[in-house]
Amino acid sequence: MRQILTKTRAPVVTTVDPATKQKHDEEERRKIAWKIVAPRIEIAQEEALKAIDTRTQEVGDFFAERQKRVPAYAERVLSFRSKWELGKSKIPGADKDAHTRFLREEFSKIVFSQAELGQAVTGAAEDYVRDVQAIENALLVNIRADLKDMPECAAVLPDLKTEALFHDRFARIVAGFSEKAGTDVKVDVGRIVGSEIATAITIRVGIAVAENLGVSSVILGTGTAGSLETLGVSFVAGIIVDQIVGWIIGWYDKPEVEISKKLSAELDELSTLIVSGDEKNKTRGLKQELEALAERRKLLRDDALREMILQPGASQ
Repeated sequence: MRQILTKTRAPVVTTVDPATKQKHDEEERRKIAWKIVAPRIEIAQEEALKAIDTRTQEVGDFFAERQKRVPAYAERVLSFRSKWELGKSKIPGADKDAHTRFLREEFSKIVFSQAELGQAVTGAAEDYVRDVQAIENALLVNIRADLKDMPECAAVLPDLKTEALFHDRFARIVAGFSEKAGTDVKVDVGRIVGSEIATAITIRVGIAVAENLGVSSVILGTGTAGSLETLGVSFVAGIIVDQIVGWIIGWYDKPEVEISKKLSAELDELSTLIVSGDEKNKTRGLKQELEALAERRKLLRDDALREMILQPGASQ
């Protein structure tokens, strides 16, 4: 019987290029880092959305407080001075607008002025922008703390060396993304300048509400009040006062309590319109504007952090 001899082959040794292995290891560490911080990123957005309710409630509180002043205004509507101004306006050659002007001025003094309503909405928007900034600052601090505790992750993320370096890198990437997207400076969520964003949101809400009340954008753009930058929600106060004055004159023989009820109902409707908008007429209120801002900022925030943590060489 012939014996068959087989030659034993030497094991094949696969050599891994050190550069390739280093790249693979870095990618894996970055993936681990992302898994660690991803939950914090989602929590930050949840906090940003919750803050919307808090800030829009500020506007609701403004109207609730001013509702308490309605009875006092109703008294002025039916006061001797009001009746005197109304009587004078009927005399031939007299100032026919004197009574209307009196009702407007008293409303501004007793209930609220255009400036006060505008500041209530602008203030809420500014507060929300500060909320988002604070949430993001806390997010970056927590992310850096989490990753610094993991040397294998920190080794591939040199931006973690200092808090200032980490925050600066985030701001520069966000600004870069925003510039590439061609974001309007006035609502530049990349720069997230509080006063500019708040003003832009207020103007948008004001125009939407005014159009819902029957005032065209053409009038808003060419009215005596000036350009759109000077209008916004404060202009809506003038519109609503004119409406109120109109039906007050028609209801002049009604008792004070009836005027108070009607005025309260008008203010409730205006409050809802400014805060929540009107879905039927596709009017966006402050809540919808802040939600849109939160979503745009989330996209920029997520993309920036993805680049910082997941992209090799992005932190160099």
